[in-house]
Amino acid sequence: MVICSLNLYSNDKYEQAYVKMNQGSAEAPKPINVETPDLDTAPAGLHMNVLLTVDAYGKVVSADVVESTDDRYNTGVTNTVKRWKFQPSIKNGVAVKSKVIVPIVVRNTDAELAMR
Repeated sequence: MVICSLNLYSNDKYEQAYVKMNQGSAEAPKPINVETPDLDTAPAGLHMNVLLTVDAYGKVVSADVVESTDDRYNTGVTNTVKRWKFQPSIKNGVAVKSKVIVPIVVRNTDAELAMR
């Protein structure tokens, strides 16, 4: 099993950030279809780490929030990331199950500008 850690920040759409983080990586599963979680009403500073298990066929078989600063958004995020589809991790030429930790951070740029 391959274990990866990704950084996703709201300055990019989640799918764009995922692609940027994994360009050239032979270990991480590659996204084929990634939906953006609905975090429009989330407070600035929201942070969560989501552990995804991606099977050898590229399907997300589990998504668990392992850390969150606001539990109200956990279910919506996990329901969305469970629909993500990947090209699976390859190890020694064979598709393998992998675990990916996806940190999600919400930054409210309007609020940050207003505080300056």
